[in-house]
Amino acid sequence: MITKMASGLLRTSIQKLNKLPFSSTWCRHLSCLPPKEVDVVIAGGGIMGLASAYFLAKRIDPTRICIIERDNQYERAATPLSVGSVRQQFSVPENIMLSKFGFDFLTNCHRHLKVEGDDDPDIQFRRGSYVYLVNEKGEQILRENYQIQCSMGASVKLLSPKELSDMFPWMCTDGISLASVGLDNEGHFDPYSFLHCMKKKVLSMSVRYVNADVTNVLRNQNEITGVEVKLNENSSTESISCQHLVNACGPWAGQLAFMAGIGSEKDGLMSVPLPVKPAKRYVYVFDCPTGPTCTPAITVDLSGAYFRRECSGNYICGRSPDADKEPEIDNLDCDYDYFYDTLWEPLAHRVPAFEAVKIVGGWGGFYDYNTFDQNAIIGAHPVLKNFYFINGFSGHGIQQSPAAGRAISELILDGKFASIDLTRLGFQRVLQNSPMSEKNVI
Repeated sequence: MITKMASGLLRTSIQKLNKLPFSSTWCRHLSCLPPKEVDVVIAGGGIMGLASAYFLAKRIDPTRICIIERDNQYERAATPLSVGSVRQQFSVPENIMLSKFGFDFLTNCHRHLKVEGDDDPDIQFRRGSYVYLVNEKGEQILRENYQIQCSMGASVKLLSPKELSDMFPWMCTDGISLASVGLDNEGHFDPYSFLHCMKKKVLSMSVRYVNADVTNVLRNQNEITGVEVKLNENSSTESISCQHLVNACGPWAGQLAFMAGIGSEKDGLMSVPLPVKPAKRYVYVFDCPTGPTCTPAITVDLSGAYFRRECSGNYICGRSPDADKEPEIDNLDCDYDYFYDTLWEPLAHRVPAFEAVKIVGGWGGFYDYNTFDQNAIIGAHPVLKNFYFINGFSGHGIQQSPAAGRAISELILDGKFASIDLTRLGFQRVLQNSPMSEKNVI
């Protein structure tokens, strides 16, 4: 076991190396050494894992926290391939509270993620509104969502088709019965910059970061005792003992849960798997010289298609596929036929200028998709009480990562949720087959 003195010396060494001109090499080498024993292992170094480490490191010795990440270039990670936006327009109160804190954190990244001696972090945050459009069939749900949002202190306004047309004269309102627009606490940002700034801050705090793949979860009956990892550098296998294990594996969270025995037994509480899997989504970039020069942060059409104008002058758009047409997840290739077959017509109907567009790029990315109710699962497993979920956000994770990471730190250190009561988002609802569906999933 590492003594407090040795742990303090390690932390001081990393902090000193951070200040040296060659620190990037030396600190990276020291940080990548797999420790034999720590307090907390976080499996997954994407935004959820980094946010959990950030809030833990503010309260305990950071060298007692170890992040395990197999894709340290984040080539297949969900975070940098997301659209990068934040909203308050949800149907579940907990999601509203998570994103309200997320907005505050994101707009104050220059303070929260400041690293001594570096320039202020810039995630290119731009304030703007989400706009939801519905027809008569969806009007009642939009009004119900509006009432919930207002009760939670969200600043949202309902618009008639005429009011919508007055606000956005470039938009065709045919078929629209009602719209909602966020008046505050919404916007968009660069997801890769946010990930980079968060990682840089966490490493500057002396959190351990190991480029490896978790190959096994070690248990002593109903207690997690550690993990086995395969190092990417030399393919050697190492064991790391821990008191707490956080599942921050994003789209692949179900695999880690199964390693821990969750969903592996024939009956009982351990027979129920974590219902999270990768779901591939496409984002397209198109040019439209005659298109609107100022659009909301995200406009969500009643067809499910969404779009916004980027600072570059191009537009991005996307749409979740029908449940029976989910694309294969063996690659990140972008299917451009999907744009022409599914997206272009509703976009051109809603914005007549989009009848003449040119596709200039696109990409595929993964959701950590909760097949049970498209909502986050946050909290400890009822049997493996030192195994923590921070999974299944189904497309709205990056904006909720600060609050979710804070919640995990509270569970580990305080034994309960302290800032936002997220009990309803726990795994218990999966065991009880009581879905808490989020109606505003994009």
